[in-house]
Amino acid sequence: MKVKEYVDERIESINKYLSSDDVDPGTITDNKAILDILYKVRYRDIKEIKQVLEELEIIYEALSYKEGYEDRCNELIQQTGVLKNILSLCNEYKKDDEIIRWRAEENEEYFYIGSSGIVWSVGECFNDEDNDNYELGNYFQTEEQAQKVIDSKEWKEFWRKVRNREIGGE
Repeated sequence: MKVKEYVDERIESINKYLSSDDVDPGTITDNKAILDILYKVRYRDIKEIKQVLEELEIIYEALSYKEGYEDRCNELIQQTGVLKNILSLCNEYKKDDEIIRWRAEENEEYFYIGSSGIVWSVGECFNDEDNDNYELGNYFQTEEQAQKVIDSKEWKEFWRKVRNREIGGE
């Protein structure tokens, strides 16, 4: 299926749904965000769609931990999801390319790996330490996710190389 055909089908389907009587306001908002991005990429090629996706992910990354941008972040999540679906249909998107990551709400618990290799939990305060953990990727929604990293062969190999001065040595 070509991009334009898929986009046209989605636009028609969404417009039909929105014209029904059973639509709540939140759904209308979400679907309008989806329609906005569909109209934006309707006549674009794969390369341009990838660029739009990258731009939206950068915007999301910049706004996701700031107060007052929840509605815009929800729109961005909807829009990036649509673009990933389009690219997936064209075999141009792989789950490994995912950039948008989960981030806890204020005071919500998240997990990180401490310097001793032990999983710790803390409430999100959006302070420098939380931001550093998030940017580094040392930021997990569950204790199990963090423990999986510690148990991985990549983790063990990385620290073996550090100990042997293969990384960071003189």
